[in-house]
Amino acid sequence: MDSNLYQKQAPLKKRGNGFAIASLVLGILSIALFCTCLNVVLSALSLIFGIIYLVSYVPEKKWLSICGIILSVVSIIMLIISINIFANSSVLSSIRNADPNELLLEYFKYLRDMGYGDIINSIN
Repeated sequence: MDSNLYQKQAPLKKRGNGFAIASLVLGILSIALFCTCLNVVLSALSLIFGIIYLVSYVPEKKWLSICGIILSVVSIIMLIISINIFANSSVLSSIRNADPNELLLEYFKYLRDMGYGDIINSIN
């Protein structure tokens, strides 16, 4: 008989959840920092780490990476919605159509009304 058939196999090493935890942490950070546009980088990394964990490892705690992926997608959607709201706002459209000198005069008038009249008068 061949003795190789009955040899014990080395036990598989338990792999850590590093990619899954990194995906979750980066997903949370991308939600927290979505208005700074850092979420684009953080979301991309979160997606990459989450997908790597789901594909290449036998996922023990796959909910960590799935939550990270979901948070990064939500962060990107929030950024797109906020950009659309700002781009279509009436403030931006009034700025596009206004004369720059008129905008500056309106800003100075606003500052005077807020109590900064002494500073405005020293500029003029």
